[in-house]
Amino acid sequence: MSYQALYRKYRPVDFNGIVGQPVLVQTLKNAVTTGHITHAYLFSGPRGTGKTSTSRVFAKSINCHFAQDGEPCNECETCQGINNGTLADYVEIDAASNNGVDEIRNIRSQIKYAPLVADYKIYVIDEAHMLSLGAFNALLKTLEEPPAYAVFILATTNPQKIPATIISRLQKYDFHRLSDEEITEQLSSILKQENVTYEEDALKMIAQLANGGMRDALSILDQAVTLSNGEVTLDLVTNLTGTTKKNLLLAYLRDTYQGEVKKSVDEIEEIIHEGKDLSQFIHDLIVLLKELLLFQNGIVGTTYQADELKDFKEIPSVWVFSAIKILNEQNQLLQKTVYGDLLTEIMTIQLANLAKEPVKQTSVPEKIQHSQPKTPAKIVSEPVSKAEFQPIIEKTVIEKGDFTDHDRLNSVLKQATRTDLNDLLDKWDQLIEQTEGELAAAIKYTKPVAASTEGVIVAFKFPTFVTKLDQHANLREDFTNLLGKKSYGISEDEWPEYRKSYLQTLRKGQASPPVQKTEELNNESELSPNMEAIIKFLGKENVKIIDD
Repeated sequence: MSYQALYRKYRPVDFNGIVGQPVLVQTLKNAVTTGHITHAYLFSGPRGTGKTSTSRVFAKSINCHFAQDGEPCNECETCQGINNGTLADYVEIDAASNNGVDEIRNIRSQIKYAPLVADYKIYVIDEAHMLSLGAFNALLKTLEEPPAYAVFILATTNPQKIPATIISRLQKYDFHRLSDEEITEQLSSILKQENVTYEEDALKMIAQLANGGMRDALSILDQAVTLSNGEVTLDLVTNLTGTTKKNLLLAYLRDTYQGEVKKSVDEIEEIIHEGKDLSQFIHDLIVLLKELLLFQNGIVGTTYQADELKDFKEIPSVWVFSAIKILNEQNQLLQKTVYGDLLTEIMTIQLANLAKEPVKQTSVPEKIQHSQPKTPAKIVSEPVSKAEFQPIIEKTVIEKGDFTDHDRLNSVLKQATRTDLNDLLDKWDQLIEQTEGELAAAIKYTKPVAASTEGVIVAFKFPTFVTKLDQHANLREDFTNLLGKKSYGISEDEWPEYRKSYLQTLRKGQASPPVQKTEELNNESELSPNMEAIIKFLGKENVKIIDD
């Protein structure tokens, strides 16, 4: 007999074999034993959670004359026919490839004939959300007035796409993701039956990678068994799936937190050299940080033990949250760039410098140059006790570079004009195309938001690159040379609030009385210097003065 994949070989043949859905299984068994069989069901849930397998078991149960406590015998003609796929009264349809009106009309033409062998004629429509609207409309009439011997089971991973008129005629059962423990236990049982030895940690890793789906877990296990020499080990699964080893992740976390730039970069280069999937690496690192947060709150997670995390307990949670944010931004960036290796190394340097950066208290300007009295900027820092924060790094505050300095930004805004900005916007895409190397990656997702004859303010989609240019004079110089004028940066998220605050401050400093509501901006000599600055910045056509 030819080899059979594990997920097919160990597909459940009765309700006892359905893993992780105890309440749902008991409900269906009760329906069989009491004879409360309705004409249509909806099985919804993530992939690999047992929807199709449960449909087959349920179909056998309601047709089996020898069922005990709702469990099929798996020996009678109908049970064997469904198991072998030879029973004419049991029909499975893949809606992904048979989603048209004609397929549903074919069902309607066949359903009027009574079952040949079984008591019930069963139609299982897999991935039902893929049916077209016309197909759903064609199915609706049958669901409204079905024959007494017909049972429909719709299985889907996306119930939101099924029309409400269809759902209202179905009994809905929700399948939930399997826990790592449930998957690990099932994998262990299968390997024992296959006479394959294993390491418990290897099965735990497979369960985590499966993300709650038994079929995905069995597919990974099948590959591991094929690759192994009779033993499934953690190293084997790690190499097979491209995940990063725990010890390397822990070392990377330790070195980035302690500011060991060289060690951190060496570790990420090792990961890149091994051909690891960088998105998977970032995912693994976020999982580690999540488990660290749980551990700091007295909860032991499923991936790391307390002994593995005890040396990291004193890392401040604010550092962990900042690191997770950076990692998430990096993962999004990896989907859009061909410079994945380079940008991940830059991200590593940013993480290694994270603890040295000052905490930003606000995104609005600290000081605005206008006629009002100046007030010194306040630096607010929360006291940190020795118990919370060990002196692993120097507690120094790095002064902001010119690139993000608020005084510099304000000087550009005071002289900014709509004309200068439009001129720069017209040639912006061309400027980006001319850029090469590290600067190209940094400014690819940017746009100018204010410009004058002397300078320009550029909004960055990814704050990581604002920090990068702020800390590297050579990149700032290259940027200035590219634009032909002094350049400054701000993140896209900060810019709207910064701009609003700047304009409000200018408005408050207005010396002349408000202009009448219907007055046009023709007599500009009557306007205060601050109002003139606003008009110059926004453009005359975009400003209308309203009497308060």
